[in-house]
Amino acid sequence: MIIGANDEGGIEGVNVTDDLLKNIAAIRTDGNIQPQPSMVVEKVSFPEGNLIVVEIQPATFPPVKYKGRIWVRIGPRKSVANEADEKNTV
Repeated sequence: MIIGANDEGGIEGVNVTDDLLKNIAAIRTDGNIQPQPSMVVEKVSFPEGNLIVVEIQPATFPPVKYKGRIWVRIGPRKSVANEADEKNTV
């Protein structure tokens, strides 16, 4: 995930502070995502501005739940998974 880039791929720039990096990294351990993801958060500087790059590794033990729910994409929309969807996500 890249924070600070526009839809065309240009750099909009972000005021990257230590607090902002800590807050983004805290998503990993706030308890909303189970199992906890393996992720790296870093600041990348360019002459045009700064970006935040978040690298998230695929889950070793899927499915991944967010706030106790599994979400699935069905065509262009997303919804909460039912039992059949959960079995198909593993």
